Amino acid sequence: MNSISNNNKPAENTEDYLRTVIVVEDDEGLNRLILKTLKREGFLTRGVSTGFRALKLAAENTNSILLLDYLLPDMTAEDIILALNRKNLKVPFVIMTGHGDEKIAVKLMKLGAMDYIIKEKGILELLPTVLRRVFNELHTEQKLIEAQNALRKSEASLAEAQRIAGIGNYTWDTQKDELSWSHGTYLIFGVDPAEFRPDFKKYVDFIHPEDRRRVTETFKKALIKKTKYNVEYRIVLHDGTERVLHDEGEISCDERNKPSCMFGVIRDITERKNLEKALFEIEERERQRIGYELHDGLGQLLTGISFKNWGLERKLEKSSLKEAQEAAEISMLIAEAKEQVSRLSKGLSPVEMDKEGLMAALETLALNNEKMFGIPCVFRCDKPVFVHNKAAIVQLYRIAQEAVTNAVKHGKPDHIEISLTKKYSKITMSIKDNGVGISGNPDSKNGMGLKIMRHRAGIINASFDVRQNAGEGTVVTCVFSDNSRKTKTPEGSVFAKKQSI
Repeated sequence: MNSISNNNKPAENTEDYLRTVIVVEDDEGLNRLILKTLKREGFLTRGVSTGFRALKLAAENTNSILLLDYLLPDMTAEDIILALNRKNLKVPFVIMTGHGDEKIAVKLMKLGAMDYIIKEKGILELLPTVLRRVFNELHTEQKLIEAQNALRKSEASLAEAQRIAGIGNYTWDTQKDELSWSHGTYLIFGVDPAEFRPDFKKYVDFIHPEDRRRVTETFKKALIKKTKYNVEYRIVLHDGTERVLHDEGEISCDERNKPSCMFGVIRDITERKNLEKALFEIEERERQRIGYELHDGLGQLLTGISFKNWGLERKLEKSSLKEAQEAAEISMLIAEAKEQVSRLSKGLSPVEMDKEGLMAALETLALNNEKMFGIPCVFRCDKPVFVHNKAAIVQLYRIAQEAVTNAVKHGKPDHIEISLTKKYSKITMSIKDNGVGISGNPDSKNGMGLKIMRHRAGIINASFDVRQNAGEGTVVTCVFSDNSRKTKTPEGSVFAKKQSI
């Protein structure tokens, strides 16, 4: 059998992206059955039985898909694909074989096979499904190519959109060590593309010294593991302006599977971070206000009622009236209500806003948790650690509070330690436990508590880390630089002003 032809309706879900399926199978009976099945399912088909005919037909029908039997009378499927490649003809193909050889499968997948099918019972039912998926993948690829071409033709619009949205992108050729920025990236870094030539060293120099090591380690890890990366960090512009960026990207590899390019998208999230910080400060002030009102308002009122009731109780006792017992019970209820109000008040505003406030609050946190849960919880602070940043005092305390709660809830420890140290301007707070640890509790890695702690650390530009303890359990570490250095606002950028004129 040399050739069998059928002109049919297009396959479903392929929209306007039509291709002919060239069935290359030397078993005439199976070839006819496949063509009949595909015709019934609405595919355009052609059938041949030799590699030579397949090459000729593929060259004549470049908009086609080859459904290839691996072993043909005159050549193998590998021979066909290599011959097409030599002619620079990139024809999608799916392999059929009666022998499941893993090495052959791997070799053909590397050559670009879109699927590998064993000829066994049920193949006729399987083929339409496989081909529809392949058609859809090719259709998606084509749409992506069209979108990329359209994108290249609208660079001016993209640059304007990036400026408005505060985003940019970059490409770093890791083999040639060449870095290219989009116009939006130049705007974010406050430099003029006509005067500044970026390279990776200059880019790293922009990163805030306290964030630099963490960011470069993130990039290094992504390059080694060939994975996507996602990191937030601060940059310092030439005029001293600080900005906060969100950087997300991925690594592409060459034909030897070695990292060749890092592509990233950055977004200026400075305004968002400032708003988040302001919202948290407003929330904390409101907590304090409610706490003070509970203590000074409701607490004082309950104290007054308690004294009144105590006087009434004394009078009833002197008169030997049975209501004296009821008055005593009311006094007990009032005392319990006062205790609850006190706990609520302290919970809403647990930290005094002075330089010693964090130490006192963490010590109280340890004592209260030991009392509440019956788990030994200690606070260690060998030397006084004074924190002058009021926002940091609150956020560090809330991080410790969440970490201790998570340890008790998920870690099942029998000992918790909160420690606070300071070296120069860097304050390190850690919470250690000897429970099951992160590896013993996979859900804790992506839990809401961890996200909240990481978010709180980001608000005060602190580094945050959670890992398995060297012995057992988990250690949560937060490092914060307590300095009062003022930085300019983004509006202070000379280049930003130049662009807005």
